[in-house]
Amino acid sequence: DACGAVGEKFTTGDINDDGKINNKDLGLLMQKLNGWDVEINDAAADVNDDGKVNNKDYGLLMQYLNGWDVEFK
Repeated sequence: DACGAVGEKFTTGDINDDGKINNKDLGLLMQKLNGWDVEINDAAADVNDDGKVNNKDYGLLMQYLNGWDVEFK
């Protein structure tokens, strides 16, 4: 399964591809970072576009959902 493959359309931050950026996405990202076997769109989860899905992405997504003025790359 090549989630986030080159040319695939996705919304940055919409980790579960349901058309919304919300706490479900944040929860899935937390689970993934903690080693759970969950399906996510890795390209959408890399919100700072540094090529890695990590705690920096989690922090940015949490700030976004809390109304902070953050920008996804």
